[in-house]
Amino acid sequence: MTKRAIRVGRLDTLAAIRTELGRLYRAGRTRKEDSADVSRLATVLKTLMECIRMAEIEPRLAALEAQAQEPGATVNETPVTPFRPRAVV
Repeated sequence: MTKRAIRVGRLDTLAAIRTELGRLYRAGRTRKEDSADVSRLATVLKTLMECIRMAEIEPRLAALEAQAQEPGATVNETPVTPFRPRAVV
């Protein structure tokens, strides 16, 4: 018996991945998919979610860092001091 092709939409947003995770969960619960396959696919989807989150956070963080480097920069009325890692002794 051959499995029919499963149609998966674009997985380029967190909402789309959440939808696919829900479909995958239901397929596992109803035993339409093997639990090992469901687990592997869920892991891949989780990795995709992390990539999308990081892609959204990186430009925001870069903008905040650039803003903090400006002379006289403050955060909530507190002067911003550049981060300098301490030497480990």
